[in-house]
Amino acid sequence: MLKKIMKQTFHRLGYNITRRDPLEESIPADYNHSPFLPRVYRGALHRMLYFKDMVERVRDVEGDIVECGVSIGHGALMFQLLSEYVGVERTYHGFDSFEGFPAPVDKDEKTPITGKGFWANPPETVLRVLKDGRLPEDVIQNRIRLYKGWFDNTLPNYEGKIALLHLDCDLYESYKLALETLYSKVTPGGVVMFDEYGDNRWPGATKAIDEFFRDKSEKPQSHAKCTWKYFVVRP
Repeated sequence: MLKKIMKQTFHRLGYNITRRDPLEESIPADYNHSPFLPRVYRGALHRMLYFKDMVERVRDVEGDIVECGVSIGHGALMFQLLSEYVGVERTYHGFDSFEGFPAPVDKDEKTPITGKGFWANPPETVLRVLKDGRLPEDVIQNRIRLYKGWFDNTLPNYEGKIALLHLDCDLYESYKLALETLYSKVTPGGVVMFDEYGDNRWPGATKAIDEFFRDKSEKPQSHAKCTWKYFVVRP
């Protein structure tokens, strides 16, 4: 009982009490230690290779990398590092409310979110991820553009050309608005990546994507290795 009271007291003061891990303590504190960086595991590795393939696919396509649904910035970090890896400098434009999700609609059915405002993270978290990911400061300053606000207010302001569009929007209305606003700005040969297509947890995403491409020749196709991720190549 005393331990529980002490733990609750420290928690209210902003501290967490955890059991010491001798193995963790054997690693130098400054050895690439950051709670902001993505963890590497089987699914994460497949997703990284999927991102790599998409970045390589648009190597010779003119335009920016645009992401709708930035979250904490792991996608932004991967896209910039991979662009450097393939030798093509890109400007990254990231759109997010940074206030969490909007309210779902009927076509979203049952989703794993807890309501409006779920998964809110400030832009400062994204900048910390990029910094801890060893992205050069001049790249962060000159090639990263973050847009805070709801899609209906921010997406219409983008006037560039898109080589790679990554949609991680989760909900029906967000996917519908992103596609209707940005698809025409994707350069022929450019790629649109869908994070939730075919995912039963986010039925609204699949509905919005299928509705948008219903009258088009191009259709979502799964990645050869990361088979649960889908993309479209604009003709």
